[in-house]
Amino acid sequence: MKFIVVDERNCDMFTSEHANKEDALKDAEYQWNHLTDNEKKSHVVHFYVLESENPNEDAENHLDGSYIKQYK
Repeated sequence: MKFIVVDERNCDMFTSEHANKEDALKDAEYQWNHLTDNEKKSHVVHFYVLESENPNEDAENHLDGSYIKQYK
């Protein structure tokens, strides 16, 4: 898929993939709003929406691309 919500915490990475930007941003807002304030403030949390350079999930550069939105 082309748009990826990425939640990186303490060396773990969680992703959800979406075909369009609007769905990815909705999902990201939902996930971000369900994090605790401590999780949001932590420097070990990186949360963002990415437009994949290569939508093929098996490709090496699938998680490369441009940030659509970063949460802080």
